[in-house]
Amino acid sequence: MSNPYISTRRASSLEEIFPEIDAKRWDWAALVFEELGRPVAAERAREFAEEYRLTADRLRGTPA
Repeated sequence: MSNPYISTRRASSLEEIFPEIDAKRWDWAALVFEELGRPVAAERAREFAEEYRLTADRLRGTPA
């Protein structure tokens, strides 16, 4: 496949895809909050993103 997202999706289990997507959404929210001048909200969004990444890693079986 030429599309890297399709290749990643096929290589991953469905359960770990959703936390990865949510992490990317929270990263985007953090950028928006930064642009709006809300550094506390941006930091909290980054914390949510990290929690979702840890969940994806746990589902994948990656050691912490």
